[in-house]
Amino acid sequence: MNINRARLILDYLYVLGESKSDEIENETTTLYRITPHSMEGTTNGDEWNGRMNAMMSMHLKTRKETNEKIGEARKETNDKIEKINDKIEKINDKIDEAQAMNVKMIEKMNEMNIGNFLRIQKMLGGAAPTSMVP
Repeated sequence: MNINRARLILDYLYVLGESKSDEIENETTTLYRITPHSMEGTTNGDEWNGRMNAMMSMHLKTRKETNEKIGEARKETNDKIEKINDKIEKINDKIDEAQAMNVKMIEKMNEMNIGNFLRIQKMLGGAAPTSMVP
């Protein structure tokens, strides 16, 4: 129902034109202010103070709970990061071992190749194999 009224007002302002609608809007601007009833003289000030204290208490409680949740999340995150770092360290150790094994295998293969070339050279009667000739 209020939506229909608002649409009717907007349509009316549109029909009036921009200058007239601006004039009406400027004349009907409303400013709202939150004040305690005690300032209006309808109730005593204790009610306002009680409401303010209740809101402050709720705010502090919520803030404390939020900080506790943040602390728990940080601890949980740090624990997960530590576990991940441990796994990375183990993987890096395995990579280092594999690289060391590869180096040993390459060295052994080089020794075997040199031995094979020397045997071939001996079989050819001292002549160097063609693959060894520069």
